[in-house]
Amino acid sequence: MTTNLQIGRCGLDVDMRSPRTITDDGTRITIAGDLHNTGDTAAETKANTRLLRDQLLGYVNNPDEESVPVVATIDTHFRGDFRVLDASVTTNPDAEAIDHLPFSVTLERCAAGGSVVAQTRFSGPLRTTDHGIVAGDARGFHGVPESVRGYFTGGVNIGFPDPIGTSDGVDVLVFGEDPAALYKSGTVRWSVPEENWYDGAARITDSVDGVPIVGRRASRFDADHPICRVSNGIITLTAYGDPDLVGNPGGWPTDATLGFEFWDGTAWDDTRGGVEVLVDTGSPAVLAGNPWQWTVTRNGPEGVAVRIHFSSTTTPTLSPTLDIMLRRGAHYAECYLASPFPFDFGAQQTVSEGEASLTGGVASDTGTADRLIIATPRNFTASGGATAGFLLDDTADDFPFAVGIEGPGATYDPQTIVDRYHQATTETQRIVAA
Repeated sequence: MTTNLQIGRCGLDVDMRSPRTITDDGTRITIAGDLHNTGDTAAETKANTRLLRDQLLGYVNNPDEESVPVVATIDTHFRGDFRVLDASVTTNPDAEAIDHLPFSVTLERCAAGGSVVAQTRFSGPLRTTDHGIVAGDARGFHGVPESVRGYFTGGVNIGFPDPIGTSDGVDVLVFGEDPAALYKSGTVRWSVPEENWYDGAARITDSVDGVPIVGRRASRFDADHPICRVSNGIITLTAYGDPDLVGNPGGWPTDATLGFEFWDGTAWDDTRGGVEVLVDTGSPAVLAGNPWQWTVTRNGPEGVAVRIHFSSTTTPTLSPTLDIMLRRGAHYAECYLASPFPFDFGAQQTVSEGEASLTGGVASDTGTADRLIIATPRNFTASGGATAGFLLDDTADDFPFAVGIEGPGATYDPQTIVDRYHQATTETQRIVAA
C-alpha cells in the first residue's frame, strides 16, 4: 500500500496506511484510523503493526524531537512541522488477531508546508588530553542531508562539504573539515524538504530488522530484542544481550565486545571485526560481564546515545555501564565506560590486522583503506603487535574512548578522525520554521 501519511519516523520505515478521518481547526489537527502494515507473513504483519504503534507513541512528551515533520500525500494542506500533543493506540484481543490497531493522534501546527528550517547549535571544549593535542588541532564538523537547500553560517566561510555515502542510499554532507570555530561554538541554520529530514540520521534499533525506535526508554535484552545497535548509515556498533536472556544464539559474545561494521558504498562490511573492552588485573582480559539492560538517553536524527548495563556472574558488585554516542555524519562513535572499581582499562580489535600508531589513538594496519581506529584522551600503552589496541597507563574507574573507521574509501585519514573525537562538540538541533 502506498504511504499516505508520515508523522516523524512513523510511516517512514514501515508504511502507514491512510487514516479514516482528519479533523482540522486551523491550529490543531486530529488524525484517527487503524495502524496496519501487511507483511509477507502473519508474524511480519503483526510485528510491523506493533512497530508503527511503538514509533507513534514514542513522540508523546519526546524531549529530543519537540516537533516533527509531517508528510501527507493525501493532501498537501497537512504537510509541515507539527508538535505531537497526544497519541493513543487501542490494543485488544480482536485487534491483535487481525493486526489492526485503532489509533488517534493530535498534532499542533508549528509551521505550514514547505521545507523544514532547522537551527543547529554547537558547543563543547577540547577534551582534557594527555597527548598534547591543542585547540588548533581539534576539528569540529556537522553532517546534514544531501538535499539541504540552504546553509546559513552568518558569514563564516567554511568551504565546501564532503559528500559521504550512507546505507540510506543518499549522501550526508559533512561541513567543517577546516578547524573553524563555528563547529566548536556557534550556530547555523539550514533547510531541507520534510521528506528528507531523516536522511542519514543517527538511529537506535533493538532487533535485527533494523527499524529504528522512537523516544527514550529502558529495555531488557530478550529474545524479541536481542541487541542494542546504534548506526548513522556510515558506521554501526552493536551490543549483544546476555545469551541466557536472548535465547542462546550460536556465536554470540558473552562479554563486553562491541560488533562493528562500516558502509563500504554498496553493503555493510564487518571484516574489521569488533572491539573488546579490556581490563588489566595482572593479565589483560576482556571485561567479564553480560549486557542485560540498556537505556536510551538521547534519540534525535542529529545524534543518539544509549547506556548499556552489564552484570557479572562471577563478581556481582562489578556492574559497569557503557555509554555509546553517535552523530549524523560521524565516522566514529564516542564511548564512555564507568565502573564501581578502578582498573587499567583498554580496548582492542577482535581480529589481527596489525597496528599503526596515532597521536591519541591507534589504527589497524591493513595496508589498504578503511582502517579501524580506536582513540582515547588518556595515556596508554599500545599493544604493539598483530592486533590494534592499548591499555591505559593509569588506574581509573572510567574509560573514555572512541571507535571509528578511516573510510569508506579513505575519506579521512585516521589522525583526522582522532582529532575530531578530541573536540568534544555537542550538537543541539531544533526545527524553527517550515
